[in-house]
Amino acid sequence: MVTFMINGRYIPSPKGWETARVNAIFVERSQPDISVEDFTFEKEAIALIDDWVAKNGIFRGCPFTITVDGVILNFYLDFTKFTKVHKGKYVVGIKKEQNLNSLADRIEGYTLGLLASRRAEKGSPLPIAEIPYVVVRKYTNLEFTLMSISTYLLIKELNESIKQLKKDAAQVQAATAGLPYSYGAFLKATLDLVINLAYAIKMVLILKDLILDIINKIYPIKRNHRGFKIKDILEAFVLDVGFNGLEVGFDIDNLYYFPSKLEDERSSGIPAPSDYGYSMSEMFELVKLSFNADVAIDNNGVVQIRTDSDPYFERNSKYVMTDILSESITYNNADLKGTKIISFRTDITDEWTIDNYTGTSYEIHTKSITEQGEALIKGLDEIRINVALANRKDSFTLLEKALKEIAHLGDTVINALGGGSNFASKIKKRLGFIKVGDNSWNLPKVAKLNSNLGLDANHRELWSAKYLWENYHFSNSFVFGNQKRLFADQEIEVCPSDYEDLLKNSYFTSNDGVGKFTKLQKALNSSKAIGDYWIREVYDRNLKEEYIEP
Repeated sequence: MVTFMINGRYIPSPKGWETARVNAIFVERSQPDISVEDFTFEKEAIALIDDWVAKNGIFRGCPFTITVDGVILNFYLDFTKFTKVHKGKYVVGIKKEQNLNSLADRIEGYTLGLLASRRAEKGSPLPIAEIPYVVVRKYTNLEFTLMSISTYLLIKELNESIKQLKKDAAQVQAATAGLPYSYGAFLKATLDLVINLAYAIKMVLILKDLILDIINKIYPIKRNHRGFKIKDILEAFVLDVGFNGLEVGFDIDNLYYFPSKLEDERSSGIPAPSDYGYSMSEMFELVKLSFNADVAIDNNGVVQIRTDSDPYFERNSKYVMTDILSESITYNNADLKGTKIISFRTDITDEWTIDNYTGTSYEIHTKSITEQGEALIKGLDEIRINVALANRKDSFTLLEKALKEIAHLGDTVINALGGGSNFASKIKKRLGFIKVGDNSWNLPKVAKLNSNLGLDANHRELWSAKYLWENYHFSNSFVFGNQKRLFADQEIEVCPSDYEDLLKNSYFTSNDGVGKFTKLQKALNSSKAIGDYWIREVYDRNLKEEYIEP
């Protein structure tokens, strides 16, 4: 028995419902994009639709429930696909409630700027972090030599001035030692002392400015740039659009987003609209690409983000497939590419992302173990993560060590003239933080930060292209488990409750092992469905992988 309800009110069966089909496209996800062929409503249903649209507008989906043999399927009427054929006949699109369709619809067009604004209106601003960074510029030997010579000459000149001031003071003292003293000699000695003292003071000021300029250029202060934990942003979004929470099946608790920066910008922590990650669709894509992740919505309305290899989906599958006789055998050999590359971007405005390239990309080459016959493995598969890696301030450069000596020497000479210099105190440790080549950069960075919001010494082992392959993308290795037998257009028996389960989780078990649907089509009044699916099956053991990390 099949019944229909609009906004909690029973209606006569829509016209042609018997042949209407529910189409579920899973691709490589555990939950599908679901579309239902448009329903044609008449009479009582039209009155309910008109009432809903009058009260809520055309851009609010109206609850639409189909009950099949006691199993409730919750959909909603999608008025963006709405045709009034005439006053007594409406054709309306149908979508599945609270599934990936609804999540995708809410993500589309949603930005971090909008999320920040909505949270601020509610009095609950987004959690923004002050992330320390230091500017470490690269200098040529010529630049450093010129600065060193300039500093040396000034210090040398000041030393000579100090000696001359001592002589001038002695001459003044000598001119007044005896009585009657020579007024002319006293006046000359005094003028020499004043002139040389003024010159020395001027030299002190020049030297202080020069050393300070050198320190600021070579050893600028530690600064902060606002960013955020990626997980905090994802969680804020799913709650804001009406889901009941977020669960992530892998560790991103200390994964931070570090936006681009203009020279004099005081960032709010929200990326620039030009940054990859400003739109919520890009933020989800960033996580899914990096971690080879799948997104699903559980029975409690909680958004689940899980890796492709996470047993969560298989563990929670309920459908058990009966044996099906299939004479045709097809394999997923087209999925094998000779070269797979995982890569982050480099930033021409931050030279450290280019110089410290290791970790930015990782190549996986698959080839046959034997060399007989024609080589059939070809093709390229690229996973491009559109953010840059962060780099760490690991040690003091030779330039910075030399700068310490210049600072100490400058303090000694300047203080001899009462200049009150303490440049040496400005040379402080700033190791362990993110380093950049200049005080502005074009591309956002993503990094795993420690409790001090710095980078650990082994940060490339914790976040890099190689790390992502070995920990999250390895399940896609054709050598180690990603070989599958494919089944297309198979007719299967599926009762309404089984079908509801499959719409939540496309994995199933069978006598041949664990499988997964990629497409499923079922008429509402039928106990059968037509599906495409795969079952893991190793069919070629003559393969090996080679790895390259530039």
